[in-house]
Amino acid sequence: MACDEKPPEELAAELVISGKTLRAWLRKRFPRGESERGTNWYLTHAQVAIARTRFDPTLGRVQARSGPASRAPRTELSRGDRGHEAGAAVAEDASKSVEEIVRALQGRPASVDQAQLPHEREGLPRKPGLYAWWATPGSIGGFPPNPHPDPEVGLVLFYVGIAPNGPGSSATIRSRVIGNHLTGNTGSSTFRFTLASLLLEELGLHPVRSATKVVLPTKENRLLSRWQGEHLRLTWCVTRHPWLREDEVIALMEPPLNLAANANHLYYSTVKDARAVFRRAANRLGPEAA
Repeated sequence: MACDEKPPEELAAELVISGKTLRAWLRKRFPRGESERGTNWYLTHAQVAIARTRFDPTLGRVQARSGPASRAPRTELSRGDRGHEAGAAVAEDASKSVEEIVRALQGRPASVDQAQLPHEREGLPRKPGLYAWWATPGSIGGFPPNPHPDPEVGLVLFYVGIAPNGPGSSATIRSRVIGNHLTGNTGSSTFRFTLASLLLEELGLHPVRSATKVVLPTKENRLLSRWQGEHLRLTWCVTRHPWLREDEVIALMEPPLNLAANANHLYYSTVKDARAVFRRAANRLGPEAA
């Protein structure tokens, strides 16, 4: 696949669409600054990949359990691996390309309850990979829209994570999501910490310090879990060495709650400031038992 410094006209020809159609979409998705107007436009690798995912019919999204199979190449699954395509990817024994991962993460999201079912019943797998959190629109005020590519899904993207985060960890998608994001506290999950920070006032949270970490009291931590169950959905993609793909996937999907490898996102400063306020609130309360 061609990478950086590709002019829109060249990409449009490859995608067999009009240059006018592609440019209109690009201007909306990737607005150019005043200083760039009137100059030649060359697309970055990330922009090219996103456009391909949007316009190339051979790069269709992974479908829901009841929907048609993806047209992307796939390997045969073992009996135990069949039937969990809502949120999950196929070809589990191979490392996937960035485009394959993005397509899988843009599949039909599973509910929090569904994700916690055993893997054999279409729940989260005990495998390495990436996952994406999606949310109901308006669940957090002032949120910039990053909608799911399927309008019928009606969700917006929140966050992309990986498990494990390196070769020295034995974490899996299942252990990370359930053990940290859903049942842990804010000190063991960056995603949970960020959610609590953004919902500090709405949920009436009172963070406290436990040793060196900022956490929520037990009842409030359960309140956050209930909020997650009501507003969040989840997709995932099994792949080896997910840490090698994380930055590129974040660049393509633009999840607003990620800070790492996402400093250019419009929501970056909002998330960063909210997390600072959350920490300061714990400082004001002083040490308490969680």
